[in-house]
Amino acid sequence: MQTNQEIHNLTSEKLLTLEEVERRTGFRSSFIYKQIRNKAFPPPVKIGISSRWRESEVSLWIDRQIQNNVAGNQSVEAARGCNASR
Repeated sequence: MQTNQEIHNLTSEKLLTLEEVERRTGFRSSFIYKQIRNKAFPPPVKIGISSRWRESEVSLWIDRQIQNNVAGNQSVEAARGCNASR
């Protein structure tokens, strides 16, 4: 059984339209749906025939993309530093 806090957390979650997801990510719907098929983007919540995305999941996906990019850039910079000393 869920606690009152768990129920509140679920009910206070904002759901985003595809247009909002596109605006926040900077990607078009075709890319978003391709990423969903590849299990690389959070799937939508289906409400009737409508699709909505949990704001928290989209925000987390964006944060992870930024973290992966920063980590990748640091690896490239480290490799360049090693190559420069040769």
